[in-house]
Amino acid sequence: MARKNVSYVVLKSLLAKSGNKCAFPNCDHPIVNNDHLLISELAHIEAVSPNGPRFNSSLTEEQINSYNNLLYLCHQHHKEVDYCPEKYTVEILKNYKNDHELANRSEVFRFNYERFRKVNNDFFEFQERLNRVHNEEHIVTDLSAPIFTNVTFQELIVEMESVLYNLFLGTDQLRESDEKLTADFEVLFNKVRESGLGFVKIPYRENPFEGRNWEMHNLGFPNFKTRIKGLLLQMELLYFQEYLKTNNETENIIDRMNSLKLELEDYARNAGLAD
Repeated sequence: MARKNVSYVVLKSLLAKSGNKCAFPNCDHPIVNNDHLLISELAHIEAVSPNGPRFNSSLTEEQINSYNNLLYLCHQHHKEVDYCPEKYTVEILKNYKNDHELANRSEVFRFNYERFRKVNNDFFEFQERLNRVHNEEHIVTDLSAPIFTNVTFQELIVEMESVLYNLFLGTDQLRESDEKLTADFEVLFNKVRESGLGFVKIPYRENPFEGRNWEMHNLGFPNFKTRIKGLLLQMELLYFQEYLKTNNETENIIDRMNSLKLELEDYARNAGLAD
């Protein structure tokens, strides 16, 4: 049962410092494959159970499941070290673990400053261009949809929350309107009967069905859709900008970023709010 108490923090640390390789010397078997499946095993240096290899009765459950007592091994080497505990002693396995982590330390802490700088500069240049397009090239400046440049991801989230809040208010208004349909129809029916006029003769302001919810359907919801689209485009692009600071480019990411930039330029130039 103690095995289940290994914390996620410990597991993540072990994976991060493993170089995605089995800790056994000269073994390149991956821990996680290209399909993101765990294909190696978490091994205890000093066993969980009294009958296990290298069991140490003086260790607490917390110590047994601690970072220092764990390593990732491929299935073959896990079987091998547990089958021959007299050969693979605690000292030897701890040396394997330490040597393995030292050998892969550069993979964990390597930082490409040039790539970081290039990603930042490219993104800044695009943001400047987006500002110019929005401010100088929009087809109807007075009705242009807002666009937010040089902002943090958190600021975009706050703006999205504001738009969604107002969208939910709009849906509440429609629900309340639907709940009043029967009562409003009864009022209109009585007016028609008392006045002797047909439905078309009832004045516009006295007919609760004439243009009912027109503003929400024709102004509110289209504007919410426009605002949400723009914010999602910007959030996705900002995500990729942060991702590329510490990860290599791939063809799919480059294609998607180019597509996002084209969509955002079109949005900055043409997206408008109905009024």
